[in-house]
This record gives sequence, structure tokens and C-alpha cells, in this order.
Amino acid sequence: MGDIVFTNIGKECERIEEDAIHSGKAHHNAASLWSWVHYLIGLPMTVFAAWAGIDAFSDDPTWAGYLALGTAALAALQTFLGASDKSAKHSNSGDGYFALKNQVRFFKDVELIDMDKTEAVQRMRI
Repeated sequence: MGDIVFTNIGKECERIEEDAIHSGKAHHNAASLWSWVHYLIGLPMTVFAAWAGIDAFSDDPTWAGYLALGTAALAALQTFLGASDKSAKHSNSGDGYFALKNQVRFFKDVELIDMDKTEAVQRMRI
């Protein structure tokens, strides 16, 4: 009977490990996407701002106004989307899932060996 309990706990640990791996990868992929969005908006915004500043001192500063409007629109979009914050949050979540995976693996491969059945079941409920 005790062997069945330990076998089932081991299987549950493996399921948790697998779920944590997939969830962690998904969050890191989302973090990469939001980081890419942040740079996709931020790079043109910086170029437009610099170009508008240079063009403001030219003989015909008409383009400076258009570039300033474009810069303002991109800045508003970047603020609204909050891509940098979303990237950081997804990255932290992914790290948390990978930490969980490591904790479960250590529990299964090291700690579970020296536990009795009651203690193992209690630890799995936490």
C-alpha cells in the first residue's frame, strides 16, 4: 500500500514538473514578445524625436511638427501598452514556474526518499 502512495506522489510530481516547464516557457515567450513590442515602438519614437529636434532648427521646420506629433503618438501608445512592465512581469512569472519545477524535482528525487507515507502526503497537500 505504501509503495502505491509513493508511486502516485512521484507521478504527481512529474505532472507538476511538466506543467511548470510549459508554463514557464510560455511566460518567457510572452516576455520576449512584449520586449520586442517595447523596442518596436521605442526605437522609432527616439528617431522621430531626434529628427524633430534637428529639423526644428532648419529653414522650413514644417516636418518638425509632424515628427513631434508622431513621437507623441508613439509615446502615448508605449505608455498605454506598458510593454516593458508586461515583459518584466511575464519574465518573473516564468522564473517562478522554473523555481517550482526545481523544488518539485528536489522533493521527488531527494526528500521523498527519506519520508514516511504520512509525511509525504502532508507535504504534497501544501
